[in-house]
Amino acid sequence: MLTMGSDKQISIRIWGVRGSSPHPSEEYLRFGGNTSCISVETEAAFIVFDAGTGFSEFGRWYVRRGDFKPVHLFISHTHMDHILGLYQSPVCFNRNVRLFIYGEDKNGMSIEAQIGTAFSPHLWPVAPGMMQAHMEFVPVSQGDCLIMADPERHFIACGEAVHNRKIDACDGALPEKQACFRYESDRNAAGLDNSVIIKCVKGFHPGGSLLFRMEKNGRSAVYALDCELFSECAEEELTEAFAGADIIFADAAFDCSKIDAFRGWGHSSWMEWSQLRRKAGIGRAVMLHYAWDLDDGRLEKMEKEAASCDRSCTFAREGDEIWL
Repeated sequence: MLTMGSDKQISIRIWGVRGSSPHPSEEYLRFGGNTSCISVETEAAFIVFDAGTGFSEFGRWYVRRGDFKPVHLFISHTHMDHILGLYQSPVCFNRNVRLFIYGEDKNGMSIEAQIGTAFSPHLWPVAPGMMQAHMEFVPVSQGDCLIMADPERHFIACGEAVHNRKIDACDGALPEKQACFRYESDRNAAGLDNSVIIKCVKGFHPGGSLLFRMEKNGRSAVYALDCELFSECAEEELTEAFAGADIIFADAAFDCSKIDAFRGWGHSSWMEWSQLRRKAGIGRAVMLHYAWDLDDGRLEKMEKEAASCDRSCTFAREGDEIWL
């Protein structure tokens, strides 16, 4: 467990660290074999990023607790390794759960329709309508600035939250810590000083992806998987979007020595994110979304290489808990 602040406010748990496909073999257990899923617990709700097979593990833990806080699930994109956990997660099959699913409409298909295709009868026998959770799908887009005004309802756009008063920081270049409100007084005036705020950022991945920056009480965490830092433009955009964050969870799918062979695949290495961390003034970078064939030995070697270059760059293991 890592504590990053003097007062514990936000608990972040790692449920899935693998990319492309799960890998539960013995040589992969120290880091983990489930695909992408991270949960963030606040006083009133869970914010979950991606529903890979780790979402099933989250669901078992969540149901055992029995408090049934609302779950707000943000889907970066609907490639299978990011939604496989929806098939069997207890979150989806419990009538006590309020589940909000956020994602980007693409190619004329809503986020609900995209996920629905994964539940086609020839792929899976259980239709979404057979799940007992109270589910609501919410479309979001690149550049959206969203606010949890009420944990029992879906996030809303910041303009709506402040009675349609335009907050230009949601659309333009943002100052220092990249807060969605230019001044702390804007947030206080809107009655949102203790609210969760999420900014949706464009990712660089085949077919597109969303990256997410979450803020609460001056603390900020970034979820940036399935993103390739293949160009100076990508690096500049993300450096600006994530400037001053406390922590970033980043895509380290490939070994630095082999990354050139995978250009265009939509993934990166720890070294590229370490460089962005420094440029953006991010407190710590945590690597995950490891390629399916990176076993524990290879990941430990990569972790040591990263630590020798950047002490603020670490590799995630399933079960890790971080406090902001």
